[in-house]
Amino acid sequence: MGVCASTPSQGVRVGPAVFITDDEEEPEWLDVGLVNAFDDPPEPYPDEESASAAGDLRPPNGWRHSLPNYGIYTPVQWGNPIPCGVFDWASKRSACCCCLLPCARAAVHTFAPRASTGLETVDVLSPDWVARMGEHLASDTTCPIDLDGWWWADGDVLHGGDLLTLHDADWSSDGRSARQPAWASRMRANTCLGLCTTASALLSGSNEEYTFDAGRTRAYVAPGRRWLFRLHQHEWRVVEFADPFGATNAVAAMWRLRRVLTATRKASTGKVEITRLPALAEYLARARAVAPHPTPTVVELCCGSCGAPIYGCGIGPAERLDNAVVPVNPRAHVMLRRR
Repeated sequence: MGVCASTPSQGVRVGPAVFITDDEEEPEWLDVGLVNAFDDPPEPYPDEESASAAGDLRPPNGWRHSLPNYGIYTPVQWGNPIPCGVFDWASKRSACCCCLLPCARAAVHTFAPRASTGLETVDVLSPDWVARMGEHLASDTTCPIDLDGWWWADGDVLHGGDLLTLHDADWSSDGRSARQPAWASRMRANTCLGLCTTASALLSGSNEEYTFDAGRTRAYVAPGRRWLFRLHQHEWRVVEFADPFGATNAVAAMWRLRRVLTATRKASTGKVEITRLPALAEYLARARAVAPHPTPTVVELCCGSCGAPIYGCGIGPAERLDNAVVPVNPRAHVMLRRR
């Protein structure tokens, strides 16, 4: 594909029918005077917490007051070192168990359903992937426009997946619920862990179900104990509670869903217009970033009976967590769902 240079206001044309622009609008949290994007919006009016206002979608009682640090974005899961963190297994650039990569890739290919586009390898530092993912967003969908696009799970360490979209989900007619296979339309690191996570989702046949309130300002995700709270049109706060409903309000994890790409197809010309949102620049910066704690020389340990070395032994679990959170793997894989 060719890329033609242009001014920021004009955008960038990638190929004959794809036009990419940058969204230069300031995020809404600036309009309400917040110090930074990690802070919650001002407290809601008292009746927002009432049962009548929340309707049939309501998080555990007192959820707002149970959030650590008075509701300021605090990823509590980062306070505990990764289990078995002496081994580099959770990092999105991990070479751990690299001897199993061919087997994991073969498993994904074998169990890929006909409803998928098959396993695709993506290099997020190449301009081609923006056009490819954007063109997919321009396909027919029933997803509400305010939820469509590619979203970055920023801060999520162990759930698997860097980018996801609900574009391919099965939506209810009122736009308040969506159901999607766990393997579908989720970009994961091209590592053994990432491929095994995709293979496991294929084998289990599990689905994720999203239920939104009437204004699509909060949502519950099943199975699990995850709640989504909307900060503004391009960002959600994800809170995972320790118990489903009310037994305790302890927070087990917290991360952010940040929209990085949207796309539309013009009916008059058939051309795809892709908008790159501000969070995309940070996502790509993470893909270029070096690990904050360089790993020492390879320690020659056997990986099963294959004789492949396990990389990165020798730094502590806390440092390993930093390496798992900060860098994004430029190499990823994705399986898109056919509708």
